[in-house]
Order: sequence, then structure tokens, then C-alpha cells
Amino acid sequence: MSGIAWDKIIGAAAQSTLGILSLGIILIGVLAYLFFGKSDDRVKLWVFAGIFLAVVGLGVSILRESQDPAVHPVAGPTASATPSETASPGPATTTSAAPTGEAPRPAADVSGKWTDTDGFTYDFSVSGARVSYSQFKTADASATPVGSGAGTIDGRKLQYGYVDNSTGDRGQCSGQVSSDGNAIEGRCSSGGSSWSFRIDRAS
Repeated sequence: MSGIAWDKIIGAAAQSTLGILSLGIILIGVLAYLFFGKSDDRVKLWVFAGIFLAVVGLGVSILRESQDPAVHPVAGPTASATPSETASPGPATTTSAAPTGEAPRPAADVSGKWTDTDGFTYDFSVSGARVSYSQFKTADASATPVGSGAGTIDGRKLQYGYVDNSTGDRGQCSGQVSSDGNAIEGRCSSGGSSWSFRIDRAS
């Protein structure tokens, strides 16, 4: 036993919380043996219970203290600040919102009178991207319309629905305005049938 370097053992144990706790348990055990080694069993039992509870309480206190970051700050480099914690070096810059879609193309001007080879006249009106027309059997605008239609125009592309006032038939049409703006060609459909059409700007 004389060859044991107690000073080194105690010094190494003192470097950690668990080592200190172990030294405390050993010390209390030695003292309890010296003071109560010759007492009767009842006294030894009470002493043991008291020492046991004291050691448990001491251990819990030491472990709680070792886990408290305010008492034992973590050594080493500090963590990098998150973007929300880092001060901006200058005035904040705003990012322009990306366009959400393609801007509507300028609508071709189809307002005015149009005619077809069957002798019908069409009077078109345009309001922004909305287009509508009234159909006449003659060129007289005071005559009763025989049909009408309404829809949209995007650039030179027309999409509209029509109604025949005499029969009540309805259908859908799509057409394309010519590059010079003087003709509209396309196709209509109603029920199971479809047909092509062409109308020209009235001179």
C-alpha cells in the first residue's frame, strides 16, 4: 500500500465531477468505519442510511451543477451566428419580384365592320381583351341582328362563343387575325360538326 501514489490518484480524481464524488464516498466510508465500527447493528444501520442518503444527495447536486451551462460554459470556439443574429453591414437591399407570367400581348384592332361571302355583316367592338360582335343579314346596322358572339382576344388570336338568334344554336369559334389586320380566319364547332370561316374587313 505504501507504493501507491495517493497524491496523484487524488489529483487525477479531482479533475472530474465523478472523481470528486468517488473520493467523497470513500472518505465518508472510512470515517464511518472509524467512528462506528464497534457500535451495535442498529446504530450501524442508521449510520449507513444517513451516509447513503447524503452521498445520493451530494451526487445529484454535483451532476445538476455539471449540466448547467451557466455554471460550466462549454469550452471551444463559439457557434457561428445564424443569419437572423448577424447585423447587416449596410442598408438592406430589396430584391425585385420575378414576373409571375408572360404579359398579355397587345390585342389586334378588330373593331368595326366585317363581311363574309354569304352576305352577312359583322359589327365588332373591343374593350381591352374582351371582344363582341353583332351579326346582320344586311349592311344596315339598324336591322335586327341575326346572331351575336362574345369572347376574348390575345394578340391576333380570337376565342369566342356565338349564338344564332333565328335557331338558338350555339357554338364555339377560334380564329386568327391576319398580319395586316384585314382578315380573320378560323374554325367553329357546334355539337358534333365543325366548319371553317373567313371574314374580311369591310372597305
